[in-house]
Amino acid sequence: MVVVLTMADKIKIIRGTEGQWLTAESQGKTLDLGEIAFITDTNELVVGDGTTSFSNLKRFLNKTQIATLDSNGYMSSSDKQFLEIHNDGSNNLFIDGGNA
Repeated sequence: MVVVLTMADKIKIIRGTEGQWLTAESQGKTLDLGEIAFITDTNELVVGDGTTSFSNLKRFLNKTQIATLDSNGYMSSSDKQFLEIHNDGSNNLFIDGGNA
């Protein structure tokens, strides 16, 4: 199933600073499976799996990090190039690799 979000749709993502997330982690809180969180002071996203602690989740890097790091453990230079080539500018979010 493909889900395409339009301008009328709104998704609210939980958010907080790095410190707030680490405090929540120290209290035993984890993100649920598929739950998205935004780190406001680093402009990064993480997606929970229901068991992994916040500090051990892989992060989606912000534009500055992607542009300035050749190899960062999250996105290789070739992955970055692939995304730049395949960006159609439509601002649509496709889930599970679907097409409009």
